[in-house]
Amino acid sequence: MLSTLEPSYNHFGWDPTNSPPEGAQKKAQIEGKRGSKCPVIIAVSICSVVNAAVLSAVVCMWVELEREVEELRRSHLKLQDQQFQHSGTGGLNETALELAVEKHLTDLRDREEGTMWLPTDRETSFGNMSHRTHKPTAHLTGSPQINSLAGDDKGLSKIKSWEARQGLATLANGMRHKKGHLIIPTDGLYFIYSQLYYRFLNPKQTQSKTYQLIHYTFKQNSYPKPLQIMKSARNTCWSKNVEFGLYTSYQGGVFRLQRGDKIWVAVSNMSMVCLEETSSYFGAFMI
Repeated sequence: MLSTLEPSYNHFGWDPTNSPPEGAQKKAQIEGKRGSKCPVIIAVSICSVVNAAVLSAVVCMWVELEREVEELRRSHLKLQDQQFQHSGTGGLNETALELAVEKHLTDLRDREEGTMWLPTDRETSFGNMSHRTHKPTAHLTGSPQINSLAGDDKGLSKIKSWEARQGLATLANGMRHKKGHLIIPTDGLYFIYSQLYYRFLNPKQTQSKTYQLIHYTFKQNSYPKPLQIMKSARNTCWSKNVEFGLYTSYQGGVFRLQRGDKIWVAVSNMSMVCLEETSSYFGAFMI
């Protein structure tokens, strides 16, 4: 009777009844690790693809936005050029021509009167050709020059010797000064103010005396008679024991003025007014 012989694997170095050799175990471990890393690799790949797509979309949107902004800028510049040119003639339009004429006339007038012109948005901005942001302004300061105008029958003297060109004095945006008058260039509401500094030198061995100090502001328009718009007055008695008698009078108010109106200051006892630039001054500005 033939016996079934079990195949022998001894010559291969491995017995089926025994555990797998060490090389096979390592191979199985490597395969297991590879299998566990596959989901992570797939997730990372998907994230990379999504990020690349988002970045590409953002870049495209940014390029398109820059293109639209550039087109808007060119259209705006073209519109500005058209505002300053006649259609097909290349000349200045009416608004720019009026501005040039006004500026030229103002320069001539200011050169004669000693005024200065401050920049306005009509000169610095293309889009606001019809609005003036800088308003007429004047601040005149006292000057030691002798006032040549004689007083009237009431003993009042118009102050003529205001300083309009140097030091702290200012004339701007069309405001003019002529022989003590401020000449208004534009209709509107104006704040008018003035201050006078009285200083009386008391001679020795002189009895005390009472002085009447009156401070007026007048306005004159097309009517021949001037209109009094402000007044301040005081009776002052200085002691004979003091070397100087000092007094300051200030007045100010808001008034509606028209183009061409003239305003000026008049005083009593003109010889007692100290015309220092920081003590006696007169001005107006549009509000």
